[in-house]
Amino acid sequence: HSRLQLHSLGENFSLRFVEVDREGNSNNKERELPMANLQDITLGISVFTNQNVIAKEKLDDIQRFLQCYECARAMHQLRIQLEASGHPQFQSSEDDLNRRGHMDALSLQEGVHNLKMNLMSWNKRLAEAYETHPRLSFLDSRQLSQFLNRLASAKVGFANLSERDLAELILPYITHCFPDIPFKSVINPALIHSTFNEVLTAHGDDEVPGGELTEESLKFAAYLIYKIAEQAQDEADNQNCYLPLVDACPPEVVNAIGFDESDLHCLFIDLCEGAVPHPSQLYWCGWR
Repeated sequence: HSRLQLHSLGENFSLRFVEVDREGNSNNKERELPMANLQDITLGISVFTNQNVIAKEKLDDIQRFLQCYECARAMHQLRIQLEASGHPQFQSSEDDLNRRGHMDALSLQEGVHNLKMNLMSWNKRLAEAYETHPRLSFLDSRQLSQFLNRLASAKVGFANLSERDLAELILPYITHCFPDIPFKSVINPALIHSTFNEVLTAHGDDEVPGGELTEESLKFAAYLIYKIAEQAQDEADNQNCYLPLVDACPPEVVNAIGFDESDLHCLFIDLCEGAVPHPSQLYWCGWR
C-alpha cells in the first residue's frame, strides 16, 4: 500500500495481509506492516536465513516476496516523484499497488515500467509547456497541479456551475499568481464564464473527462490564462486602470526550516493576519 507525502495522514509504505494457518484457514483480519518492519524482515531474510535448509517451494515463495517488495518500493518512490513534479493525478493519493490480491512480481514490474514512462512523459510535457507558455512557470508544482485539477473539475461540471462559482473556483490561481496581469479590484464573473466557455469550445474536446491528463491539460490552462489576461488588459486599457490584486510591496521571505505541519499552519495564519490563506497563495520552493 502506497500513500504519498501530501496526503493528510502523511507518507506511508506498508504491507497489508491476512494471516493463514498451515491448514489454509484465515480469520479474515487484515494486518499491516510499516516500512521499517518490512526493511527488517527483508534484511533478515537476505542475510540471516540459511537457504540451504529451506525447502525449495518455500525458498521460491521467499524469492517471490523479495521481488515483489523491491518492485513495490520502486513504485512507491516513483509515485512520490510524480507527486513532487506536480502531476495532477498523484497529488495526496493512496493506492494498493498489488491489485490482484496475491504476490505477483510480473504485474508489479509492469507497474514500475508504467510509472517510469509516466514520469518521463510528464516531465517532457512540462518542460515543453514552460518553453511554449512561459507564464505557467509562475506556478510551482503544487499550484500547477491544483490549478489543473480545478480546471478538470470545472470542465466536467461546467454546465452546472454558476458564473460566480466558476470564478471562485479558478480565479484565485490567476489573480494571486501572475503579477504581470492587471486586474481591477472586482472582476466580472460573467467575463470569466464567457472566457472559459470560449476556451472550452476550442480545447475542451481534446480529452475525455477523468482520462489521463495529457499536454492538452497544460495547453488548456495556458490558453485560458492568456485569454483572461487579454480581457483584463483590455479592461484596464479602457478604464485607464492598472491596479493588480497583488500588493505592490515585495513578498515577505520567512525561514521555516524544521517547521512541522502545526508550526507551518500557525505561521500561515500569522502571515495572513488571522485569515486562512488560499492554496494559490502558497508558493513552495522547488527545483525550478
